[in-house]
Amino acid sequence: DEALHRLFEGLAAAGRLDKTTICLVGTHGIQFGEAGMLLAAGRLSVADLRVPFFLRPAPARFERPPDGTVEG
Repeated sequence: DEALHRLFEGLAAAGRLDKTTICLVGTHGIQFGEAGMLLAAGRLSVADLRVPFFLRPAPARFERPPDGTVEG
């Protein structure tokens, strides 16, 4: 959470947060007592298969700079 906070603050300070699509994907789910298992129990359950995925698209607007170039 702290690293993401620093990333978002840095993007905002640079004026890039509103121009950036952010996609976060976990490698696996973590169990917190579901199905009687905790953390990595060695068996698969629904909690293991539900991988965290967050998507924050950049706004749909596109503004071309006055000189006609396109930012990459």
